Amino acid sequence: MEFTIVGTGPEDEAELLSLVRWLRQDPELTGTATVKLVEGEQPPGTMGGVLEAVHVIAGDVVTVAGLAVSVATWLSSRTKQRSRTIRLDGQDRVLPPDATVDDVRALLRELHENGEDAR
Repeated sequence: MEFTIVGTGPEDEAELLSLVRWLRQDPELTGTATVKLVEGEQPPGTMGGVLEAVHVIAGDVVTVAGLAVSVATWLSSRTKQRSRTIRLDGQDRVLPPDATVDDVRALLRELHENGEDAR
């Protein structure tokens, strides 16, 4: 399964970098998930694109469960509470800043099931 956690603009770059570091350091995801930063278009006159999302490829359901725990824990650790958008196959769902592990799992499951139905 592939998921994308979308930023809301250039002000989210530090948050996206934080999430990538968090997920890459999670022992439950190490070796079972691929975590990448997604850059947007490069603004004219700049050296690189703006970070706009974190893309995660999870190989199995156990990894998705670990991802849910990790994302919920990361959200709860943020001092600047804000909603996050998670995307799967072009479908967006908003995850509230106070999301629990069960909320994240349900959202990932819903996105996956809707994505399977669309195929």
